[in-house]
Amino acid sequence: MRVVLATYDSRGGVEPLVGLALALRSETRARAAAVSGTIRTDGAAVAARLLLNEVSGREPPPSAR
Repeated sequence: MRVVLATYDSRGGVEPLVGLALALRSETRARAAAVSGTIRTDGAAVAARLLLNEVSGREPPPSAR
C-alpha cells in the first residue's frame, strides 16, 4: 500500500509533506529506535544547570559536561 501525504495550500494547490513522509519511513523508525538509548532525558535540566554555573562562576559537575 502506498500512502501519499499532501496538504492543500491557500491557493488550492497541493504541496507534498516530504518531511512527514521521511519521518514515517521504516528506516527512520529503525534508526530512531537504535539511538534512543543514547539520548538524555534530562537535557533541559542539564542546560539550566550549565547556564546557572556559568553565570555564577562555578565549575559544572562531570555529568553535565
